[in-house]
Amino acid sequence: MLRGTYTGHFSLDCSGLSNLPPLYVEIRFYLRPATVLLQLDHPGCDDHISIHRKPTIARVFPPMRPLLLAALLLPTPALADDCAGRLRTLLSTDLAANGPYTAMNTNRMAAAKQVYRQTFVSDRHFLVETISPPGQPDTLHYNGGAWNSDGAGSWTLAWQMDADEAAAGIEAQRQAAAQAVQSAICADPGDGTQTLTGTLGPTPHFGAEATVGYVIDGATDTVQQMTYDYVLNGLPVSAQYRISPAPGLSLPFPPGQ
Repeated sequence: MLRGTYTGHFSLDCSGLSNLPPLYVEIRFYLRPATVLLQLDHPGCDDHISIHRKPTIARVFPPMRPLLLAALLLPTPALADDCAGRLRTLLSTDLAANGPYTAMNTNRMAAAKQVYRQTFVSDRHFLVETISPPGQPDTLHYNGGAWNSDGAGSWTLAWQMDADEAAAGIEAQRQAAAQAVQSAICADPGDGTQTLTGTLGPTPHFGAEATVGYVIDGATDTVQQMTYDYVLNGLPVSAQYRISPAPGLSLPFPPGQ
């Protein structure tokens, strides 16, 4: 159970920290529904990582984006305000509100790259599969707990926290990101989508500034892609999420649930 304060030098299996941007020389591994902020002695995520400094508890946050069209458009103040309001709504809204979905997540920091498939029924029930690097177990999240697969159809509890506390933490992070929006630009690329690109001010997870972007399906008004870009300890960090609706999605349940 990865909560509280830890001291000393010890090893921790990367596979237990496989959700949301797990990338970072001071690396932050963000977990749903609980997030543990870890300071590591190297940026890569090999079979194991070593921790030298005290981790502190954080929470999850919604995904982010690159600044794609800021140099191309000069919106009027009214339009800019409308776009900023739309971005705040997107950041503060649970994607699963429209039903189950799958997110193909690619995280990059400097030369490190990690790829995950995340399937969500809700904030309380989702599955994270590691595509790259290979050989990592799947992680099933359910009602505040996380279970790692053993490769033979069974699940082993990795950590557990109060389900309501975990869900409240996820919601709080969504709202914090939305409140940090400073500016946004909307565009219509002419391919049936709409794009929003904005800047976030200081947040606990992204530091002093972050660029966030959304690609929206113009016909259904659903999110197709999200990206986040920011700088951590002088290194560029990028997280991209490609979203696909998954109606009828069925996920396994952990033992005894």
